[in-house]
Amino acid sequence: MGVYSRLKKDGATVYSLVNKGTTTWGDWGNNFQQLIGFSADMEDSIEKSIAFVNAHKDDEVTMVGHSKGGAEATANAVANNKNAITFNTALVHLYAYGLSKGDYTATMTHYVVEGEILNYIFTAPSIGKTVYLPQQHKIKWWHASLYITNQRIKNHSMNSVINALEEADYN
Repeated sequence: MGVYSRLKKDGATVYSLVNKGTTTWGDWGNNFQQLIGFSADMEDSIEKSIAFVNAHKDDEVTMVGHSKGGAEATANAVANNKNAITFNTALVHLYAYGLSKGDYTATMTHYVVEGEILNYIFTAPSIGKTVYLPQQHKIKWWHASLYITNQRIKNHSMNSVINALEEADYN
């Protein structure tokens, strides 16, 4: 988890706790563990986010993440009732980590590139608002299934998210 900060004009500090997506083969195992509530990365992220928020009670803290990191950012936001922004987020089973969206009152926005693989498999997150971004790697009904899967994986990448945000004028 990375911590980023900036000073606002009024002198207040704003923080972003950022969880990265899958980068190693070990992360892939953790991705599957996360689905059933056995992810050490998820538990560690929730624990660290709670400690950070408790140490910065008077500051604005936003949770941010892509893919695996998006699931972690979602759980962190719910655990702390803080805002979250995710990109092509993985599915998170909050109850598996002792969390519930029932008490969540902050704002959560999920940016999803049309045609990306996780949203295709698991559908949109059930908490917060989902904003669909323009597809970057085109998928046509006549394409072979292996080609379509490859295009969905390409649409999942952070590069596709960045390009889609620019195309949709989120500068």
